[in-house]
Amino acid sequence: MIAAYIPAALAGVLAIVLNQGSNQVATVVAIVVGVALALVGIILIWALVLVRLIFALGVAIDSTLGDIRAIDALKLSWNKTKGLGWSLLGLLLVATILYSLSVLLLCVGIFLVGIPLFLAILGAAYALVFRDRSASGLTTPSMT
Repeated sequence: MIAAYIPAALAGVLAIVLNQGSNQVATVVAIVVGVALALVGIILIWALVLVRLIFALGVAIDSTLGDIRAIDALKLSWNKTKGLGWSLLGLLLVATILYSLSVLLLCVGIFLVGIPLFLAILGAAYALVFRDRSASGLTTPSMT
């Protein structure tokens, strides 16, 4: 996450340099560009890394997986979501849009619709990713 703030820090240094020439418009533009670059960096890191670690808490408290340490939960979440990053990102974007639309229900919808729906979507995704495929008959047939 620190790497996401490097462009913002560089833009801040640029703003300080431009401020010495008393060009306030250029200073404001440099600050706005720095903040925008930092937000883009944070969103990219969220999209590329944190989406793959979203199930770590569920793995840590899942009693069927046994007693798992925090690092092992992160590793298991990372390994199980390999190849699912873009799908999970899309799912989270749709869930976030539905969560945000629940605000239109006079803010009561967040508690009655938004949060339960968001958690149900995450729970269903967890069940799909961590289910035992051999027990449910979902094994891939061999090509012999």
